Amino acid sequence: MRHGHAAQVLKNFVMTESGTDSSGLIRLRLQYDGSCFAGSQRQKNSTAVQNAVESMLSDIYAVPVTVITAGRTDSGVHAGETFFCFPDPCGKANPVARRIPVAKLVMLLNKKKYKGLTFLDALVVPNSFHPRYSARVRLYRYRLKNRYGMHPVIKSSELANVHYPGFFLDTVKMNVMLSHLTGAHDFSSFASVHDNSPHKRREIFLTAVYESRSIITVEIYGNAFLRGMVRSIIGNMLFGLRSGEDTGYLKRLLDKKDPLCAPQRAPGMGLSLDKIFYSPVFGMRDYYSYR
Repeated sequence: MRHGHAAQVLKNFVMTESGTDSSGLIRLRLQYDGSCFAGSQRQKNSTAVQNAVESMLSDIYAVPVTVITAGRTDSGVHAGETFFCFPDPCGKANPVARRIPVAKLVMLLNKKKYKGLTFLDALVVPNSFHPRYSARVRLYRYRLKNRYGMHPVIKSSELANVHYPGFFLDTVKMNVMLSHLTGAHDFSSFASVHDNSPHKRREIFLTAVYESRSIITVEIYGNAFLRGMVRSIIGNMLFGLRSGEDTGYLKRLLDKKDPLCAPQRAPGMGLSLDKIFYSPVFGMRDYYSYR
């Protein structure tokens, strides 16, 4: 599918707000630079995004705050948009918690200037909302530098989160290779051996590869992703391109349903979770959530 179609999907999408029930959850929308964190989910011996956000909220409310995340990203992987939720500490009639209006929360969080974190908005949503299981579509983007020379107007800062594989990338061939992965499949081959999902069936709705100013962007829209799945798809695609494999290479790996047959992983630095949709922008499906 061409980039123009992918862009139109985003243009036509209007997010439905979840409401303003004061007895519900507070939903934070944020973005982060993955190079500043050891992944997104809480860790004991390293600082993940969840550690940082919980620490900031606990300081603001003066009581411990635990958040629910929209999913996990690996160390070095970025997020252009993700969501965290937590029960309003003030909504529990907790006399110790500071009374913080939700309208001021983003300002207070950004005022702390935590490196790599930017908070975009905060809303009160119903208790039925879950940042992970209520999601319908996720968009991941992977950015690559093509082999030939630097575009004259590109800034060096634009290459900070771009992977340079060191050889020429054929975007036409890449589009065809990825198109074989669209639809609902068992993606076991592209899952981490540490993925503990009860089953590995996921649906990819749309893929697109396009180039602008020597930077190639790979877009993958899916209902959910296995651990390490996008990095595996990109890494094995690059391996196939370098090795001269044909456009059916990824499909053959997919059909094997064995992660040991697709061991390549692209670096996390080029990957970003860029959008989470909570409405079925690709139409209704029989399933969206995987627990």
